[in-house]
Amino acid sequence: MPKTTLFSSDNSGARQFFIWVSVCLALLLSLLDLAGWIFNIAVLRSLTPQLGTMNLITAICFILTSSALLIILLDFPSTRIKSLSVFLAVVICFISLVSVYACTYYIETGRESSLTSLSGFSFFLSPEKRVTLLTSCDFLLIGIIILLLVTKKENASEIAHFLIIPIFFISYYTIVKYILDVNSVVGLSNISIPLNTDIAFCSVCAAVLLMRPQTWLLETFTSQKTGGIFARKLIPALIILPLVIGWLHKEGDKASLFKSEEDVILLAIVYTVCFLVLVWMTARSVNKIDIQRQASEEALQERESQLTDLNATKDKFFNIVAHDLKNPFTSLLGSSELLYENIDNLGTENIRELALILNDSAKSGYAILQNLLDWSRSQTGLLKINPESVNLRDLINENISAQQLAAANKEIKMYYKSEEDVFVYSDKNMINTILRNLLSNAVKFTYKSGKVAISTTTANDEVIVSVKDSGIGIPMEKIEQLFKIDARNSNPGTENEQGTGLGLKLSKEFVEKLGGRIWVECIETKGSEFRFSIPLTKG
Repeated sequence: MPKTTLFSSDNSGARQFFIWVSVCLALLLSLLDLAGWIFNIAVLRSLTPQLGTMNLITAICFILTSSALLIILLDFPSTRIKSLSVFLAVVICFISLVSVYACTYYIETGRESSLTSLSGFSFFLSPEKRVTLLTSCDFLLIGIIILLLVTKKENASEIAHFLIIPIFFISYYTIVKYILDVNSVVGLSNISIPLNTDIAFCSVCAAVLLMRPQTWLLETFTSQKTGGIFARKLIPALIILPLVIGWLHKEGDKASLFKSEEDVILLAIVYTVCFLVLVWMTARSVNKIDIQRQASEEALQERESQLTDLNATKDKFFNIVAHDLKNPFTSLLGSSELLYENIDNLGTENIRELALILNDSAKSGYAILQNLLDWSRSQTGLLKINPESVNLRDLINENISAQQLAAANKEIKMYYKSEEDVFVYSDKNMINTILRNLLSNAVKFTYKSGKVAISTTTANDEVIVSVKDSGIGIPMEKIEQLFKIDARNSNPGTENEQGTGLGLKLSKEFVEKLGGRIWVECIETKGSEFRFSIPLTKG
């Protein structure tokens, strides 16, 4: 997915951080100015002596503004603390209104208003402390904006954003003037704004805009659509572009380049080239984001298709299991019902035969359920590999013993000759499941009086276990389907034994989990040989 940017609606962490930085910057500048006035340190009141000095009352208003914004940002549950931000906003509005009146009166009459002589107003209306007209208007709007933000209403936030925009552009305009060293902006004492004051105003504007990013005015910028991404990419360049164009124009005037209409056209072409470069860089960036987004969408669609296929495969598999699971229970129900209804008329031999059928059916059903349980635990991640030192010889002998009754019923001989212990570091339960399924299948598909041979060989840091039978074999066209979960590979045994085919699929999955492999070699009608490998040590 494309990376989020500061103004995007889903990047609240970065947005909150930038709000804090903006508010703290305004607070820091005003506190430094206040300290400069209190301790008479000129360097704290201005970035340089040539860039003007932040007024004492201006610093106090910024401290009040920053405090109010911090209270709104922290969103205290206490009503008293929330009402404090309203009180601070009212104080800012009052100071601004009185200052606007005093400045306007002085501009129109050329003399100070009578308010400046009153004891309660002289502190912030005296000529050396009074806030300039433009700064007073800005603070008046900021006071109103704080009152709107406190309400947390969407309409109020939209109005607040409209009011903050002129403050931002005025402050940005003044900053550009300072950077380009255009002195006209500092020529009138009643409308000039020092550079540190402009920076503080821009910081407050940024904080106010980012505190409520979901208004319709900003929704274009916060959107994750291409238009929003494009707009966000343009913002940094558009902030820098006026500086570049202003510098080109100023240097052109100094060099007297604009003496003819051709020179003006040349300047227009330069402006156009600058803007085209800006658009090209932004479009290139957005194209990269679109490519990333398209790749992500394609990957998501592919993943969705895989999940759909997997669900369909599992549905088919469960249908196969449900169908095959009926067979042993059908035998159980039929044999038990026959035994119940004819118990008085059956001889000992007949009862023994029915008991054997019941036992075989119960074992068959139990084996199916055991495999199904193991498979489900494997699929859900509940089956963990617990490696330990496993003696394969003992484990093979245990599984041969477990299959002896079924083998004896079919007069099948099972061979395993190994005088030496064979140890592997692996999961004993998984190996046991693999052996149980392979030996069970070998007995199931071996003809009466046949044989099943088990052997182990060690080569290349792995043990290869072989289970070979003299049974019916497997047709070549079915070998590739043996280990697929959605393929129905269950065939009745030589004595009509039933199964699901799940054992081979489960064995393959367990072998691969243990870091090995499984394969089959067979000749149809002459038997099959299943082999699987287990690493001597699990990496």
